[in-house]
Amino acid sequence: MDLLQVVSAGISAPTFQSVNILAAVLSYCVISTLAIPGPYFLGAPLKDNRPRVTYVLNGLRAHILAMILYIVGSDYCLNLYKATIIYDNYGPLLTTTVLWAFLFSAFLYLRAKFVIPKVDQNYQSDNFLVNFWCGVELNPHVLGFEVKCWSYRPGFILMSLINISVLAKQLELYHSVSTPMIMFQAISLFYVVDAFYFETGLVYMFDIIEENFGLMLIFGDYTWIPFVFSLQSLYLVKPTTVSTPYIILNVIVLLVGYWIFRGSNYQKLQFRLNPNKPINGKAPEVIKTGRPGRDLLISGWWGRARKINYTGDILIAIAMSMPCPLYVLAYLYPIYLTILLFNRAQRDDHRCREKHQQYWTEYCKRVPYILVPGVY
Repeated sequence: MDLLQVVSAGISAPTFQSVNILAAVLSYCVISTLAIPGPYFLGAPLKDNRPRVTYVLNGLRAHILAMILYIVGSDYCLNLYKATIIYDNYGPLLTTTVLWAFLFSAFLYLRAKFVIPKVDQNYQSDNFLVNFWCGVELNPHVLGFEVKCWSYRPGFILMSLINISVLAKQLELYHSVSTPMIMFQAISLFYVVDAFYFETGLVYMFDIIEENFGLMLIFGDYTWIPFVFSLQSLYLVKPTTVSTPYIILNVIVLLVGYWIFRGSNYQKLQFRLNPNKPINGKAPEVIKTGRPGRDLLISGWWGRARKINYTGDILIAIAMSMPCPLYVLAYLYPIYLTILLFNRAQRDDHRCREKHQQYWTEYCKRVPYILVPGVY
């Protein structure tokens, strides 16, 4: 698809099929979360000091099963539908997820306003639009589980199903799969599988601990993740080629980004779970704040830059777009992510300065760089 096709696809009205596709994904995610066994994990301490949330970590199993069921049910096996059904309904499905995001946000807002106890409410301002956008509840529970962290599941699963459908479209049209398509599919699948494999890290993210659950996060989960993170695949339906050196460069960017992202997040998670566990073979170096669980880590990656994990995340996003070197819109994900994480780094710095006060000032002196050691 070119830019005009992408824009026109995005403004298509919902159809019976697009509603059914989204309903099937949501229903599957609910059923699989409740039915598939998995270990339980106690989430991070919350900003409002309420009891920590317990999560069931079966996301990877649910994701793999969803991909298998989609392929088995398609015309590659049981012939219940064409494997290209999502691609063929791309525009209506995109619009349907947008409408769902608004409806779900409205449900949670009205539920918070008229149903849940006031102790669970956390209004951001007196402005309705601000509260609708930011959300009222920190950790809303529906059907017995916390839906904020859960909402990553339908987003990531739909993303993978979109990729499978686009791949099937290239096979249908050209009877082969191009090298850039293979590159993107492999990187995208690696990204999602890794996210679910380290699902404990999801429950410690800034979104889960600090942000209320409103339209901002809901739109991100149900529309932005599946459609923007897979946007590159639309440009790859028509076969293109890339050089071997470019493929090598793409792999290097991915590996460096993953090394930074996963290494830094793993060190942070391990420090939160066991503050005495060695990092790089040495006892963790910290700035003591005098509050249990609130010490500031300055060992490993976290002694190099205060938001070094953001740097790795941005590099991975660039690697996901590199199979499409000729299309600017295919880089929407890394462009948006860079802007988002720069803003989030500033907001987090302000939040941490209020929380830790003089200890944060000392931390900033010890670790002066935010994203890139020696540069910024």
